[in-house]
Amino acid sequence: MTNTICPSCQPTMLDHIRWDVEFPTWPLEKQIEAIRLRVRHVPMDATAVREKMRSVGIDDDERLERLFEEVKPFLVDRLCPYCRLPIQPDDAVAERAGYVLHDACAANLTDSLHVLNEMEPPSEHLDAYMDVARIPHGVRQGVRKDIEESPSSWRTA
Repeated sequence: MTNTICPSCQPTMLDHIRWDVEFPTWPLEKQIEAIRLRVRHVPMDATAVREKMRSVGIDDDERLERLFEEVKPFLVDRLCPYCRLPIQPDDAVAERAGYVLHDACAANLTDSLHVLNEMEPPSEHLDAYMDVARIPHGVRQGVRKDIEESPSSWRTA
């Protein structure tokens, strides 16, 4: 690890790292069971479950639907990709980089984009610069897409 982690974040971060390293090596049935159990403890919406399943090569629509039926009571309606917490129906939201985010998360992302803009990152090192600008992985694809589609427009956001 190259970054300093605060003591209160360390268990969560280690859990995420362990999940990302170990999960792909498990047999398919164990992966599905792990997703089923994780949904009960970590806030996830249908999109997050679908992305996780597709990331490990599970594209079977019938299997996806069966899993969704099983975990439906535990899914949240909408998850903020920035902070990974549920968006409640009465929460103030804003759209940024193609995502619907909590208002505060959208403001934080805008601030991070200003920092990123000031650094003028070369495209081949964009992820490293996003680390410095504190842009979470959950919104990087949208930020990258904005930069690639319209390099000048994201700089004025």
